[in-house]
Amino acid sequence: MSRSRSGRALVCAVFVGAGVAGCRSGGSAAAVPVAASSGKTVATRRERLGALTAFAPGDLLPWQLSALAPRVGGLTAAPAELRITVGDTIRLGAGLRVTVVDSAGNALGRILTYDVALEPGAAVLALDPAGGIAVAGVHPGESVLRVGFPAEPWRPRTDAAPELSIPVRVQARP
Repeated sequence: MSRSRSGRALVCAVFVGAGVAGCRSGGSAAAVPVAASSGKTVATRRERLGALTAFAPGDLLPWQLSALAPRVGGLTAAPAELRITVGDTIRLGAGLRVTVVDSAGNALGRILTYDVALEPGAAVLALDPAGGIAVAGVHPGESVLRVGFPAEPWRPRTDAAPELSIPVRVQARP
């Protein structure tokens, strides 16, 4: 899990296709905009971080995830590991494709919103003004990026939301 400057855990939600990301440090989030949808109130915090990008066929939009949650059996990611050089970054939206699968392993679509945490090590999470959340190489070594189905749409289920651990290997500059 990444740490903010105050030493608290930094939790981020990535809105990949929209170039939007939101993060909060530790405890409760600050005041958030509230939007009404279908008679219920949904609170989300979003920070604008870049130009909007086009959605591809098969991309699952954030508001589709609640209806999809009962069918979710797991997640897959491509690539299975991230390799970067010290000082470089990989934008998660461009460098990582997270797909939702059902219990039979059939792809249900790419999720554009997912929870991320980075265990301390050779890399850190960074907000990339051009496109959302990125992983930045700090020093040679390894870190583990944890990617999970978003908590809010998973809430009606009582089991743990699916999560992936993706190795991040940071290489020294040649």
